[in-house]
Amino acid sequence: MDIRDFGPLGQFLSGLGTIVLALLGLWARQNYRRQVSLEQMRWLQQLYDSFYNSERYKEVRQVIDYDELGQTMELLRRGDADPHQLSLPERTQLDQFTDYLNFFEWLAYLEEEKQLTFRQLDTMFGYYLARLSQVDRNRQLHQYIRDNGYEQLHRLLDRYSQGVSVPAARATAAGGKGSG
Repeated sequence: MDIRDFGPLGQFLSGLGTIVLALLGLWARQNYRRQVSLEQMRWLQQLYDSFYNSERYKEVRQVIDYDELGQTMELLRRGDADPHQLSLPERTQLDQFTDYLNFFEWLAYLEEEKQLTFRQLDTMFGYYLARLSQVDRNRQLHQYIRDNGYEQLHRLLDRYSQGVSVPAARATAAGGKGSG
């Protein structure tokens, strides 16, 4: 039996079926996009918590907040020259700074892979990304980042160096300076 055997009723049912199928397709697409958005929000919440609500990055955030990068840069130079001459507390400080850079390398990678948008990244972490560029007046940190395999972070910091600014009110609201 063919749909044409039903005449106008068959054509109507065929058209109605096509419309229902199209509407179901649109509903499924919208539902998928909503689920992806929810998953991104979960990721952002986890990233936010690990960065702002744990002690892991607090000391490095303070170094960045209060423009005290000089000592860290000196430790990086000494560590590159002869890591064995560093004391245990100095090694710990460098490990914390490296973890900090790795965290932002991961975020930059997620943004490059379109798992996070630049807007999301900037809203949640823009203050500290901008601060990395601001406290690096002689571009030594940029050089270190470029020379030590942080390609995604280097790319992202270049965007901030070229004028992406984060208003203080938004930075504070998203957990920027002053959040502890």
